[in-house]
Amino acid sequence: MFKIERKKKLFDIYFSGMRFSLLETRIAFARILRHYTLVQCEKTASELKTAVNSIYCPSDGVWVKAVKRT
Repeated sequence: MFKIERKKKLFDIYFSGMRFSLLETRIAFARILRHYTLVQCEKTASELKTAVNSIYCPSDGVWVKAVKRT
């Protein structure tokens, strides 16, 4: 019984830490977007073609640049 409770506790600690780090990442990204606007870069093709093995992934990628808001 002790081993099962210990494993559950370790499992909860591990995944609560992952959720916290994901939350921190989202907050940091939101703070960045408050001060910058993402704009399509010249490297991005005007017509996006999807990769052969994926529906949502463009074959040449999407390039963006961050422009400071005024």
